[in-house]
Amino acid sequence: MSEPPPERPTDPPPAQPPGRPPASYVPAPPLVEAVPEQPWRRLDTKMLLVHPVQQVLRFLPVLVGLLVVGGSRGTWWQAAGVVLPIVWGVATYFSTRFRITPDQLELRRGLVQRATLSARLDRVRSVEVTAPLIHRLLGLTQVKISTGSASVTGDDGFALDGLAASEARQLREQLLHRSDVVATPDVPTGGPGQPADAGESPWGPQAPLAPAAPAAQPDEVLLRFDPRWARFAPLTASGAVIASAVTAIGSQAMDALGVDPVTDLGLEERLGDVRVLPLVGVLVLAFLVLTAVSGVLGYLVTNWGFTLTRDPRGRSLQVRRGLTTTSETSVEVARVRGARITEPIGLRLTRAAGTDALLAGGSVLSGGTATLAPAAPRAVARATAARVLGNDALESPLRPHGPAARRRRLLRGVLGSAVPVAALVVAAALDRLPWWPAVTAAVVLLPLGLALGVDRYRRLGHALVEGHLVVRWGTVSGRHAALQTTGIIGWNFQQTWFQRRAGLVTLVATTAAGGQSLEVLDVPAEVAVALADAATPGLLTPFLAA
Repeated sequence: MSEPPPERPTDPPPAQPPGRPPASYVPAPPLVEAVPEQPWRRLDTKMLLVHPVQQVLRFLPVLVGLLVVGGSRGTWWQAAGVVLPIVWGVATYFSTRFRITPDQLELRRGLVQRATLSARLDRVRSVEVTAPLIHRLLGLTQVKISTGSASVTGDDGFALDGLAASEARQLREQLLHRSDVVATPDVPTGGPGQPADAGESPWGPQAPLAPAAPAAQPDEVLLRFDPRWARFAPLTASGAVIASAVTAIGSQAMDALGVDPVTDLGLEERLGDVRVLPLVGVLVLAFLVLTAVSGVLGYLVTNWGFTLTRDPRGRSLQVRRGLTTTSETSVEVARVRGARITEPIGLRLTRAAGTDALLAGGSVLSGGTATLAPAAPRAVARATAARVLGNDALESPLRPHGPAARRRRLLRGVLGSAVPVAALVVAAALDRLPWWPAVTAAVVLLPLGLALGVDRYRRLGHALVEGHLVVRWGTVSGRHAALQTTGIIGWNFQQTWFQRRAGLVTLVATTAAGGQSLEVLDVPAEVAVALADAATPGLLTPFLAA
């Protein structure tokens, strides 16, 4: 066997022109510039004036109690009762810090017990900017950032109490319009003749924003407040709540001060000759007047200047309202999953309604909704919902639920009114009461229950139109909602014993928006299955018979 030829020496690599790397040269990856750690920021220094005042007002009942106990002579605990809240307010300012990193929102707070809250920026659902009267005088705002988390919303959440108005607006833009941030490292942030950091955000180095819209394009106004809508306020529940609170507080105050109007004004003898029913009628009339006045005042204070706008690129909705305390709530349009018309019986009798947006991952305390319009004419409420939805789904005709649902509604209405009538009849038969209350209740309540059943069935209906599930139900607290079918993540079919005998089903659409579900009441079973399958094609296919 012949030996292998000796190896030839390796030829040297060909000479390369000076300054040019060899052919086998692989350039090293460019160094990635590390993002500097964002520093912790404090609230505006003007909050050193606000925090002590807030704490003193919060401890005001305790201070009044100390003054009453201590009498006219000053004592050390009375002085401590004033000094300690002020010191606590100053310490609150120094113990609160926050920062916004490229992907996190962090908040440190607490004096005795330190707490650190953090959330990813892509979890931000809405930003609410509020300016109470004392904040407005100092040019400050309160910013509350909602992440849709029950644990966060149950507390104060990401509440930054004390930012300048300009900083609050910039923070809102950064949190809600993150998708517009485009990395362009070759382009300096400053304009011609400006340093590179001239456009830097106060929250730290940020990538420059893409050109959003020309400055000449203002936000699109979807709804503007009309003071004439205050005529609907007495028909809402808020007026009765305010009047009841005022009456209870006034009664407690007179009792604590030992004031008795009847005795002090010498009305005992005069009231002794007055019959009971006219006196009760006068008191009821006075309460109704107080309810109407309270409702109108509360409506105007809360909704004065109400404006619903949408930014020129259709990315977010903003609601601004308030007379003494102004608030601005901004939500991303991408989070809106539908709209709901609220028309309780009082507003419906005057052809009025309110409008809410159903939000994905909305605040638990707000029920996953945001107000789009206060109590206003029904045409205004529906037009506002159509502008937000982009279609007229709420104007579409609804499919009735059939004779079985009608019988169920009529029977429940009549039985509900028959129970108190039967109780009065039994009391009269046992000589506990005269017969005229039972007769009066039968004449009034039985027709009223029948009318209630008729109206409840008339308002019951559903439709599937333009990618939205439209449902209407309720008489006393009427609702008319449109939910995007893309926001439905599951279905529940619920049947009681009575519904099974009638062949009816309560179809529940599970969603992450609004109250986490939308019910279609008393719909025939076969219609419920067909509706669910048509709304979410393929979702029920494994459960359907061939």
